[in-house]
Amino acid sequence: MRRKNRQDGQGKRNTEEDFRLDSSMPEEDREAEQFEQLVGRHLRQWDDSVMPDVPSLQSLERLASGHRSRLKGRLWRDLLLFWMVSGMILSGLLLLVQRDLKLFVIVQVVVLMAACLFLASSAARKEGRGKWTS
Repeated sequence: MRRKNRQDGQGKRNTEEDFRLDSSMPEEDREAEQFEQLVGRHLRQWDDSVMPDVPSLQSLERLASGHRSRLKGRLWRDLLLFWMVSGMILSGLLLLVQRDLKLFVIVQVVVLMAACLFLASSAARKEGRGKWTS
């Protein structure tokens, strides 16, 4: 039987006999062992040479304070928008009460029915969410 010689990057000669392992080992373990013998040392050296940059405490504090200030500004903007929309809706309803009481009652009934339908549909969706479907 002829031996196949292969030369690795370090100038050493590896033969097929070097990679023969116990035949009682599963195929996956033999492949993992062969992989470890071939490139394991090189991968460990490469992992050791690559060091992730650890951010400084000041940069983390700047990141957190910047995020906090953007979030605070967004919350104030949303609150202002909420108050403006609610003020316009209340003004419109008050104007509607003064002009036409029957139309106001109809609008209120329609809004109440729409809210009830929305709640019923969302409750039905939540109920069906945990069950298996096929």
